[in-house]
Amino acid sequence: MSFEELSKWRAVTACTGRLYCQGRSNVTHSRCPQGHAVKGSIDRKFKSYFAREKPGVDFALLRESILGEPPERHSQTRRHHYVPAFLLQGFTPSGQRDDFLWVHDREQGKAWRAKPDQAAHERDYYRVEIPETDPNIVETTFSQMEGQASLLLQEMIRSHQLPHGEDFQVLIGFVTLLALRTPSFRGMYERNMEHLYRHQAKVFLARRELFDQFIEEKRKEGVEIPPEITYEGLRDFAFDDERYTVEIPRTKSVQMLLEMWQSLVPIFLDRRWSLFYTRPDERHLFCSDMPVSITPTSPDFKPRFLGFGLRQTELTIPLSRSIALVGSYEAPSITAEMPLGLVRETNNRTLSFAERFLYSAEKSLVI
Repeated sequence: MSFEELSKWRAVTACTGRLYCQGRSNVTHSRCPQGHAVKGSIDRKFKSYFAREKPGVDFALLRESILGEPPERHSQTRRHHYVPAFLLQGFTPSGQRDDFLWVHDREQGKAWRAKPDQAAHERDYYRVEIPETDPNIVETTFSQMEGQASLLLQEMIRSHQLPHGEDFQVLIGFVTLLALRTPSFRGMYERNMEHLYRHQAKVFLARRELFDQFIEEKRKEGVEIPPEITYEGLRDFAFDDERYTVEIPRTKSVQMLLEMWQSLVPIFLDRRWSLFYTRPDERHLFCSDMPVSITPTSPDFKPRFLGFGLRQTELTIPLSRSIALVGSYEAPSITAEMPLGLVRETNNRTLSFAERFLYSAEKSLVI
């Protein structure tokens, strides 16, 4: 039985009548996916998280908007998690931060025990280099938001219920960030940017007229062009990919992460979200370095690219060893216990989407 089939089967018990089922930010009256009229609007405070019209990101404004305070200097934390430690603690046997979980390295075929704070991190991963700006401002901001999400997650584990209103919006904002902040996703962005920059260089140097025009403009500006820089030399250099590398500054990658986060939150909110929980005596869920997996809901649907806003797909996010969040466009929003088949399906999705690392309470990864 798939998540979609279980959702349809339990739909009669799942009608919530909450606006966040629809995820619209520009309405005051709407209908939930079950068809009931509801009232409300996206919380103003949540809008301030993402309401940015100018290109680029003002990091000072980002912190002030989220934390409600001006930027200031903080301790220079160097260990930045791409899977938050508070989330990993839910995959320890006790669910405590000081307990150990198992880290499985698929690349090296090894497994070892580690505490949540010792796993899924990179040095200076969110560090930015901007004049008169705390280099840890993004890491500090994420930590503050994770503190809010941690409280919501603990309540979800206890009650087996989705949060409401502003709390739900904070949860989906956190889940959206969880999907974007991984090294795999950053690497994909940086490879795309490298390809773009190489292509732009080749287009610019494909015609001599463009080069000559550029050189003339620079000379008028008083820029001295060294005689050894010639059109032929630069053209041959640009078209030989083996002769150079393109490095994307970390600050640029972090800036793009924040801009994509802003853009994708409404798309994540537009899905219908369900919470599933395991039986106490059932097998447990595990997590990976790609915590949000994307899966087609039909075996006949085989898109060339799986995107977060693509219809006929589900997003699956194990939030602890006992609960998972699933977002769909077609299935209704429900809360339900997971049969063994769905526990296995969730773990299979996590396993297939993982880049390198898996995190579990047990040494053996039992699907």
